Amino acid sequence: MQLLKVSEEMKTDFKFDYVLVVDTEGLQAPELDGNKTCYRDNELATFVVGLGNVTLISIFGDDLLKIQDILQIVVQALMRMKKVQLSPRCVFVQDVPDVAAAKKNMDGKRRLQEHLDQMTKLAAEEELCDAERFSDVIEFDVQEDVKYCGQLWEGSPPMAAPEPAYSESLQEVKNTILSKASKFAGITLSQLRTKIQDLWNALLSENFAFSVKNTPEVVVYRKLEVLARKQTWILIRSMKTTEDQLFNTTENGTHYEAADQHGGARGFNESEEIPGHKEALQHKDIAAAAAEIQQHLEKQDNIPLNIAITGESGSGKSSFVNSFRGVSDDEEGAAPTGVKQTTSEVTLYPHPNYSNVTLWDLPGFGTTKFPAKKYLKLLGFEKFDFFIISDTRFTENDVKLAQEIQRMKKKFCFVRSKIDNDINAERRKRDFSAERTLKVIRDDCVHSLQDIESPQVFLVSSFKQHWCDFSLLQETLERELPMKKRDALLCAMLNINPETIIKKKKAFQSKLTYWATLSALGAAVQVPGLSSAVDPALLVGAVTHFVHAFGLDILSLKRLSARTGVPYADLCAVIISPLAAAEITIELLLKVMTQLGCTASLMAAEEVSRFIPLIGIPIAMGFSFTTTYKILNVILNQLADDAQRVFEKALGL
Repeated sequence: MQLLKVSEEMKTDFKFDYVLVVDTEGLQAPELDGNKTCYRDNELATFVVGLGNVTLISIFGDDLLKIQDILQIVVQALMRMKKVQLSPRCVFVQDVPDVAAAKKNMDGKRRLQEHLDQMTKLAAEEELCDAERFSDVIEFDVQEDVKYCGQLWEGSPPMAAPEPAYSESLQEVKNTILSKASKFAGITLSQLRTKIQDLWNALLSENFAFSVKNTPEVVVYRKLEVLARKQTWILIRSMKTTEDQLFNTTENGTHYEAADQHGGARGFNESEEIPGHKEALQHKDIAAAAAEIQQHLEKQDNIPLNIAITGESGSGKSSFVNSFRGVSDDEEGAAPTGVKQTTSEVTLYPHPNYSNVTLWDLPGFGTTKFPAKKYLKLLGFEKFDFFIISDTRFTENDVKLAQEIQRMKKKFCFVRSKIDNDINAERRKRDFSAERTLKVIRDDCVHSLQDIESPQVFLVSSFKQHWCDFSLLQETLERELPMKKRDALLCAMLNINPETIIKKKKAFQSKLTYWATLSALGAAVQVPGLSSAVDPALLVGAVTHFVHAFGLDILSLKRLSARTGVPYADLCAVIISPLAAAEITIELLLKVMTQLGCTASLMAAEEVSRFIPLIGIPIAMGFSFTTTYKILNVILNQLADDAQRVFEKALGL
């Protein structure tokens, strides 16, 4: 910036004493290459054009494209700064090898005018301005305000002589500037100070435009801004819906369980209030909010469920424990079975996939080692959530045991085991009827338990779970257990009917919002690549949970093959998802995700959006929430369908 004094002989032609010259020192300088260069060039060019009465725009050759991007931002910024009274003018000075030929090149001037008008229209559409031509924003006449300068040297330095036409070209440019300057009255230094201050404040308020390269990028930016608002609203709406559900669940939880006690309501605990997450979000503590949600999910996955299996010795309790857990009697970790008294101590058997679910094989009631009078005290009944009294013929001891459990206000039911033995024994009779045989057995059980009000009796086979009442037993457990214990039971339940698969799918769907919100909160952390690193690990945990619950992991499928006699290869043949019957790794999951169509593009858009100023993080959060929710929902549907196909194959349907 330089202040030049007007000579005395020239003051007669001008109404001012000084000329302020501002030089941008070259836009798009190679030594300043980078993102900051674009911002600096746009901001500086707009400041100079807005401040000056006349702006000289120097172009090397006839290539307007080198300066076009900057001019687009200048025009758009000037359109937005309506409150600052500006009257900019410009003169283009082109450095060309042949000045005479350039002056005659009317086609070149026409292309220049078309370029300027085209970019002005594009900017006007974005700013809802009625400008049609470049001259509507910046005063310009293509016939008068385009000047040409030749080369300074004629030939190659250092022996080259100065080019005479160069001085003539510069004089013509100077005359144009002086001619335009003579029309201005000038301003005082205090007025100049006010103008600079107003212009600078306007630039600061419009700094969004300077961070992009040109008007087409502004158009894309605006579209992303709309998308960001939409995605942010979706995220807020989803979180609000979840919050309302949590509040309603918490408020109505007591009534829900009360209704359960009378057999009126059924279902699984979908969610509970997450303490502290709302406060953390209100204080913009993203890490704390994510930790609260993660802690809630881990707590849900580790709620203990303890089911006791008791009854007379030799009643098939151990076989039932193995059957409920989906393991074979001869498998490592199975409850020992045999013709002699095999259960002589309280033995716990965790579920093979869910260690929080434990079945307790209790010693026979009324044995020498565990007499009836001391049985309950020795076993510590208070720690159990539900009791199953198993026997092949219910006796007075079973009634006494049930009455004592009732006295302790615990839930229980009766399981008439080894039904397959009874059916096979009756099958030899000429007038055999399975339905009639089962009715006789059931009536006999109810008669033996007549001292118990409305006894719940289930006829089951530990080796053919789809027979008789195994499904009804699972439904009763689901209904009788406290609400917070039901998800634990659901995950551990065998897929012995299509309804169980549907219930598992719905239970997982109720948690998709939690996983998606965790992913969105991870995207809010401004560390490039963090969300892409967090999301696969988050998804691996969720998908592994799906696979085990649906019984589609390798070990569960082999156990199913052993129980049903259907070859393992035949069960795998009906599976479509590559995530079933496989070890779930980040590499496998990423491979599957890239095959899910739009999710790959959403993941890429999330990473790119992080670098958008101001709104990049909300956009990334929206993309992350949507991507994670869609991926998990698609995978969940595929695995549920596979579980249904495996179920049908195992039963030969």
